[in-house]
Amino acid sequence: MFNTNLKIVCYHGVVESIPDGYNSSGKHILVSEFEKQISFLARNFAIVTMRDIDLAAKGVGALPRNCAAITFDDGFLNNFEFAHPIIQKYEVPATIYVATNYISGSHLIWTDELERLILEASPMPLTKLLNDEITVDLSTKERRYNTLKCVKKNLKSSPPSRRASVVKMLTKLLRFEDEPVRHPSLHNFLNWEHLKVMQNSGLWEVGAHTMSHNSLGLLLDHEVKQEIVGSILKVTQELRGKYPPLFSYPEGQDQDIPSYAINILKESGLHSAPSAIEGMNSFSSDYATDFFRLRRDLVGFEGIAFPWQM
Repeated sequence: MFNTNLKIVCYHGVVESIPDGYNSSGKHILVSEFEKQISFLARNFAIVTMRDIDLAAKGVGALPRNCAAITFDDGFLNNFEFAHPIIQKYEVPATIYVATNYISGSHLIWTDELERLILEASPMPLTKLLNDEITVDLSTKERRYNTLKCVKKNLKSSPPSRRASVVKMLTKLLRFEDEPVRHPSLHNFLNWEHLKVMQNSGLWEVGAHTMSHNSLGLLLDHEVKQEIVGSILKVTQELRGKYPPLFSYPEGQDQDIPSYAINILKESGLHSAPSAIEGMNSFSSDYATDFFRLRRDLVGFEGIAFPWQM
């Protein structure tokens, strides 16, 4: 067993500016902050790839004593527009895990769909009850923000079918059908051509992040298998990369990582997968982090800070 401390940072989006009220989860960070952080990592750590980590978990090779890895989840267009040039500038490797049903498509993740609906719909002078649990109040800017927060919290642990139903009801209630996306840098996804360019740079590896970006802990066993295997096959078919592609869990907390999912990953030929649980990964003769629950710091997300002082 090697003696290593490994820190994994995870980003979602990198943007030039953030309109007032948007980015409610904090998942997109500013380009200027992102470049400072990548510069810091490049100067202070041996940057390893998630493939290096997977091979080490397999028993092939060893990781440096103090190292770090750079990852992205979901597959937002701004990863190509703003993060990719900085990754190239500092010549550091990174892994991007993509939710395959969204790549080259026009659909948005449900949280972003909610953000658009509630922040962009025409003002409503009266509070309306969407159902017994969800109240919609768009009478002031502050109340819009509060409505968005409350609806997201209410739906966070709901089955995908209920979330889809609520978004559909809201769209009808707010008369918001077929509205164009106002802030594509925040909400739009990459296409497969973007990912090919990133992969061909030699700095990016593209992994899978399920097909539909639903927590695996909310799905039935056969749905879990479909989400994992389907996304792995899609990445392989589109990019003809290393098989199997790497994988990360949507949401990534303990409840989102059922043991059945880990069994499917093992059957697919993987030896590791990162979570979204904060912390250091330590590997030694005395203690070893679970390679199928690798810890990551989701920079910016829900206020999570970059884990070092620069």
